[in-house]
Amino acid sequence: MPVINSSYALIGNTLILSNWKNEFNTIAFDKIEFLRVLDERTITINKILIHDGKVFPDADVESFVVLRRDYFKDKNSAYYDGQLIGNARASSFEVLSDDYSRDSENVFFKTNQLSGVVAKDFKYDYPTNLGTDGRNTFRDGKLITR
Repeated sequence: MPVINSSYALIGNTLILSNWKNEFNTIAFDKIEFLRVLDERTITINKILIHDGKVFPDADVESFVVLRRDYFKDKNSAYYDGQLIGNARASSFEVLSDDYSRDSENVFFKTNQLSGVVAKDFKYDYPTNLGTDGRNTFRDGKLITR
């Protein structure tokens, strides 16, 4: 069994995944022509993105980049923990903390868009675990002061 990295291995044309998020997963391919390792959780096979054993057939592998442990994006979309962040503008998307991110117009807690927040002013403070734009303050994605 050819080992790809600490999470993935191949048996013939079947990809095997086992990591801290997935005990065991397999994905069968008719043929494997190209394989590229991006990190321990992410690979491409035949220019198809696979992250934590989940296939992202619409992802643009040429522009794909891992931003932080649970965040990645391509030229079209941004993702948190393998889930699409709706309304996120990939071109200006940036990660602020393990749970908060923003683009030029919006702030997100994981995959949820926060309403009424001025994105350019939003900051996250690690010691207090609070995110604020100077007017609205959030803890764990929930508004605590306005």
